[in-house]
Amino acid sequence: MPPDKVGDFVVALRPSIDAIAECAGYLGVAALANRESGAAVVVTYWESAEAMQASEEVASSTRAGVTSRLPSLKITEVDRLEVVVQERSAPPQANTIVRATDIRVPPDKLDQLVAFVRDRTLPVGRAQAGFRAGLVSINRGTGRAVAATIWDSAAALEAADIVLAPVREQARAAIQGQSVNVAIYEVVLAEIKLPAAA
Repeated sequence: MPPDKVGDFVVALRPSIDAIAECAGYLGVAALANRESGAAVVVTYWESAEAMQASEEVASSTRAGVTSRLPSLKITEVDRLEVVVQERSAPPQANTIVRATDIRVPPDKLDQLVAFVRDRTLPVGRAQAGFRAGLVSINRGTGRAVAATIWDSAAALEAADIVLAPVREQARAAIQGQSVNVAIYEVVLAEIKLPAAA
């Protein structure tokens, strides 16, 4: 979408979010946008794969609704990922920054990648000022993994990157990722139900 349409994007999402929120097992949504490139990502969260699958008809209709309300938006990909690591030191919130690393590996290397991120990358990230969360989501069928870290601000992300960039390169070398795409987004909408604290 054109970068100047990010505000319109959030408005266009609202009726679709309200519709899909009625589906059983819905846990929330996060919308991310890059105000320079116009790239956007919408992530919905579900309590189970079955709940997500049961929502497919409504989800397809809501995607069509968003593109009809915002014709400059082009949906280029829809994927279904399992969240396998989720560590939060602060609740989801709009106006925070996400670094999303999208990596493709042989499917039999996914568990190794997840372990590396969980055991080596997240402890380093968690120790940095401004760290809010780290998540890893995977598609076991395709070998796709998306590792995301969420930060209080762009300045916090930039400062942490000095420490985290070498760790990401170690992961890439260790796992022999076939392709890696790193993108920075602003969280423009965050409505995620978190489990109650114990």
